[in-house]
Amino acid sequence: MHQFNSKVMQISYNPCHRFRLIPFLRCIYTSATSHQSIYQTNQLLNGLSNSGRVDDARKLFDKMLQRDEYTWNTMMSSYANLGRLAEARDIFNQFSGRSSITWSSLLSGYCRFGYESEAFALFRCMRLEGQNPSQYTLGSLLRVCSALGWIQSGALIHGYVIKNGFESNVYVVTGLVDMYAKCKYISEAEFLFKGLSFDKGNHVLWTTMVTGYAQNGDGHKAIEFFRYMRAEGVDSNQFTFPSILTACSAVSAHCFGEQVHGCIIRSGFGCNVYVQSALVDMYAKCGDFNSAKRVLETMEEDDVVSWNSMIVGNLTSNAICSSCNLAPKDTDHCLRFCIKSQLIWNCLKIGFSTLDQALDLTSWIRKNVKQHE
Repeated sequence: MHQFNSKVMQISYNPCHRFRLIPFLRCIYTSATSHQSIYQTNQLLNGLSNSGRVDDARKLFDKMLQRDEYTWNTMMSSYANLGRLAEARDIFNQFSGRSSITWSSLLSGYCRFGYESEAFALFRCMRLEGQNPSQYTLGSLLRVCSALGWIQSGALIHGYVIKNGFESNVYVVTGLVDMYAKCKYISEAEFLFKGLSFDKGNHVLWTTMVTGYAQNGDGHKAIEFFRYMRAEGVDSNQFTFPSILTACSAVSAHCFGEQVHGCIIRSGFGCNVYVQSALVDMYAKCGDFNSAKRVLETMEEDDVVSWNSMIVGNLTSNAICSSCNLAPKDTDHCLRFCIKSQLIWNCLKIGFSTLDQALDLTSWIRKNVKQHE
């Protein structure tokens, strides 16, 4: 059976050999109506679903003489994971033995594909039927609240968390902290963090707080919290560093930004494009264009955002001539086009007396567009 499932997966993933799957599918459909055990058929159903053959999985599902909870949940999750939520809901409605796993799978699908109202409506129905959501279900709902700023819905989930003993679940608490921070209730996020009764060594939770302070414009508090994080021995990652560098940019904390740069190198994230881009932005906004340029020149991938940070930094420091010469000649043509176009826009937006240079750049762009056509 294991070898058979592996063969189905292998052929399904290879577009050149998918025609060979037909004999296997015929065998599968025959097995669904034979004496084969439901365990074996469920494994075949799961193999087809995981390999993206959802329509074939549905044919097998329809032919199965016996179905259990695993069968229904597998079929529904297959649809939900692909965003085929109407079909997932149809399976959900047909299944009379729904468990918390069944509810959570559909709810997570709604959250993932932008059906937020349907997700919360389903959550309310789930509670009315006495089903208890898992930590992952709560996490999905909290991410929706974070993204859309639904503080009232998030607070209701917080109440449920307290009543049902999820206060010590780091996954759920991190979601709550992130929700409050992104909804501009950073004091509530801080209160929640400081009130934790379990181990605070989770770097995701700390990064969420640092990011929250930075996003709410409190750069000094973000720096203070980052120091506290380092003193506690909690490791930083590729998400922590851009957040603290953004905070340094906001308050022009150049010296501390240099210290963070040293941490980045020691931590092995010096070649991460997102970290490098944040470094360029920090140095440029702090007026250290030499350091910004050095980081920019070491980047393995050309990044429009990083070049734009240099351009804006130069413009706001009246270094107009330097801005005009920023795009290197060996840079990709399309990237140079984007950089020069952004330079024109920033020249006009910031309002310096650079109209002649903007017109020169316009001519350059027109010339290059004609050559590119």
